This record gives sequence, C-alpha cells and structure tokens, in this order.
Amino acid sequence: MSLRKKILEAAQEKLFPGDYKKKIEEGKRWLAEGEYDVAEECFEMAMKLDPKPALAHFYHAQVHIMREQHPIAQTDYVKGLEFVRIHYKCLVGLYDLMIEREMYAEAYSIVKKIARFFPSNPRRLAEVLKLAVRTENFNDIEGFYLHYTEMENRSEELGKHMCAALVVCGRYYLVRKKNKPRAMELFEKAAIAGKWQPRVLREIVVTLAENGIADKAGVYFNRFPFESVKSVDYAVAEFVMAKGDLSINQLVERARNVIKAGKADPVIYRIVIGELRKLKMMVDADTFYQEAIRKYPSLQREFDKIGKAAPDPV
Repeated sequence: MSLRKKILEAAQEKLFPGDYKKKIEEGKRWLAEGEYDVAEECFEMAMKLDPKPALAHFYHAQVHIMREQHPIAQTDYVKGLEFVRIHYKCLVGLYDLMIEREMYAEAYSIVKKIARFFPSNPRRLAEVLKLAVRTENFNDIEGFYLHYTEMENRSEELGKHMCAALVVCGRYYLVRKKNKPRAMELFEKAAIAGKWQPRVLREIVVTLAENGIADKAGVYFNRFPFESVKSVDYAVAEFVMAKGDLSINQLVERARNVIKAGKADPVIYRIVIGELRKLKMMVDADTFYQEAIRKYPSLQREFDKIGKAAPDPV
C-alpha cells in the first residue's frame, strides 16, 4: 500500500469513523463520567466489530483499572497484544500495571520492547535504564548506551540515568564478575557520557579505590575540574583516596573535619563506621552511626548492613 493511500485512508477514518471507533468513543465518554458498567458494555460490543480489537481491550482494561481489578486488567492488555503484538497503548498500560504491582522483571521486558519499537522517547529510555539496573540486566546496558549516543535530543536527566547505569554496570563487572578490563571500559564511557562531571568522577573514584585499584582511581581523581575542588563530590573522592594512608584516629579526624566543613556525605559515614567496627571500636562507631541515621534516615538499612549499632548500656 502506498504512503498516499495510507494517509487518505487514515483521513477517511478520522472524518467518517466506522462502527468500531464510534462504539469505543461512546465507551470513553461513559468511562469519563464514571459509568463503568455502561462503558464496559460499549467496549465489549466494540470487540465484536473488529477482527483485531486491541484498542477495545485497552479501554476495557481501563474500566478494570478504575475498579482496581488489576489482574482482570492485565488479562485485557495481554489479549490486546495477542491481536496487535506492538500495540502502544496496551504495552504502556501493561508496563504501568507491572510497576504498580512491583513486578519489575516483567515490567522490564515490556518497557524494553517499547523502547525498541518506539525509540524516540528519552523519558522511556530513562525508565528502561533504571529497570535494567534494578533487575540486574547489565548485559543490555551497553546496547542502550549505543542507542543513547545516536539520539539527537538527549536531556540532562537522561544523561544522569545513563551515567549512573554505566557506573553500576562497571561496578558489577569489577566486583562480581572480576572483569577489570570490561569494568574500566564502562567507567570510561560513563565519564565521557557525563562530560567529566564531578558527580560521575566521584562515583568512579569511590568504586575503584574501595576495590583496591588506587592507580586507576587516581587517574579519574586527577580529572576533577579545578572549579570543583570545594564541592562535596571532590571532598568525598579525596577522602576515599586518602583512606589507605591514614591511621584510624587520623581517618576519624579527617571525617570530622569534612563533616564540619558542611561536606557530609553517606559515603564518609559508611567508611568511618565500617573501619571503626572492624577494629571493635563500637562506641565511636555507634556515635557516627546515630549521627548518620539522623541525617539520612532513608539509608538506615544500608548502614545496618555494615554492622548493627552497639547495644545500649544497661
């Protein structure tokens, strides 16, 4: 079919919609008015008027969403996709429902398909990246990076998600896969994608230094721009780089100075608490622990993983 013919047919359908579209529009009006039973009947009638009623199934699912009947809505979305494999509305509806139900692996497989067939949406790619990390689909991230480099309109927010995903992916290959060359490639891509921003450099330095690769950490530390030397990111990176050369007393003093200078950061607390607990200096560790969870209550579970706080004296 020629492009001209397709355009003419689309215009004809818009101007003179068939019974299928008319019944869906009627159902949508009832749905907007909260008349769910009537809307449901309209969409069920529409299903009988088209050989591939994916759109009718989508709106039928919306009725069940409004009723909070999520499993039934899920069935509708799936049926719609059986008729039209890449029906955008059904894919997005199913993805949103999987997120709502915290079914992240399923959500990832859906949003990955959306990004593949509808690739021009930067917000959607950001969602793909977050879910790829959350579901540990690290092998996919380099492919997304290639797609990212080819995009003409790359938002700053998407850039942040891309850098974060590359750093996490690099950490995965470094720590869990013991594949240092692959990890270093990913860190370099992250630094380039992040345009050598202090936040990205700091994450790379911390990861490398904490895994005993001080020479490579030093390379990235030296790339901090001069104007960032008073930033929290620089202070954290500098603290991590100095850690190996300091006694525990010097480390505690350095941490206190950084915090007093208004450059407190969870990484500082995590390192100090961990080192103090290794040396069984539980009272000092607990002082930092209590301060940390006051400052960062949402990170208490992370601080607890380092070791539980010292018990209260009897």
